[in-house]
Amino acid sequence: MGLLYMARAGYDPRQAVAFWKRFSKHGSKRGGGPPEFLRTHPLDKTRIARINRLIPKAMAEYKRAKKSRK
Repeated sequence: MGLLYMARAGYDPRQAVAFWKRFSKHGSKRGGGPPEFLRTHPLDKTRIARINRLIPKAMAEYKRAKKSRK
């Protein structure tokens, strides 16, 4: 959902992957945690994979938003 809202607001959704990779690098310094099924949010690698699958749909929204702003 957030990726699509971001695209509709005019932010390039491809930047989300770069952000989560940086965030993941920071989080890996803190050590492990509970397994994913016990967490309230997905693991960074799962989140990045989901974002990559949604990029085509988000890019369509992004392009539509850019056209409507002209």
